[in-house]
Amino acid sequence: MSELLLIDDDQELCELLCSWLSQEGFQVRACHDGTSARQA
Repeated sequence: MSELLLIDDDQELCELLCSWLSQEGFQVRACHDGTSARQA
Protein backbone atom coordinates (compact mmCIF):
# COMPACT_ATOMS: atom_id res chain seq x y z
CA MET A 1 0.00 0.00 0.00
CA SER A 2 1.30 3.44 -0.90
CA GLU A 3 1.28 6.26 1.63
CA LEU A 4 0.46 9.89 0.81
CA LEU A 5 0.73 13.11 2.76
CA LEU A 6 -2.00 15.49 1.61
CA ILE A 7 -1.54 19.15 2.57
CA ASP A 8 -4.26 21.71 1.88
CA ASP A 9 -5.90 24.41 3.94
CA ASP A 10 -9.35 23.56 2.53
CA GLN A 11 -10.63 20.94 4.97
CA GLU A 12 -13.62 19.98 2.81
CA LEU A 13 -11.38 19.32 -0.19
CA CYS A 14 -9.00 17.28 1.98
CA GLU A 15 -11.85 15.09 3.19
CA LEU A 16 -13.06 14.52 -0.36
CA LEU A 17 -9.57 13.66 -1.64
CA CYS A 18 -8.82 11.44 1.36
CA SER A 19 -12.01 9.50 0.76
CA TRP A 20 -11.33 9.05 -2.95
CA LEU A 21 -7.66 8.16 -2.51
CA SER A 22 -8.47 5.67 0.26
CA GLN A 23 -10.95 3.95 -2.04
CA GLU A 24 -8.17 3.72 -4.62
CA GLY A 25 -5.97 1.88 -2.13
CA PHE A 26 -3.79 4.65 -0.72
CA GLN A 27 -3.08 5.26 2.94
CA VAL A 28 -3.60 9.02 3.33
CA ARG A 29 -2.57 11.41 6.07
CA ALA A 30 -4.06 14.90 5.77
CA CYS A 31 -2.64 18.13 7.18
CA HIS A 32 -4.28 21.52 7.01
CA ASP A 33 -1.26 23.77 7.56
CA GLY A 34 2.51 23.83 7.24
CA THR A 35 3.15 23.32 10.94
CA SER A 36 1.20 20.07 11.14
CA ALA A 37 2.72 18.93 7.83
CA ARG A 38 6.25 19.35 9.21
CA GLN A 39 5.30 17.29 12.27
CA ALA A 40 3.88 14.50 10.10
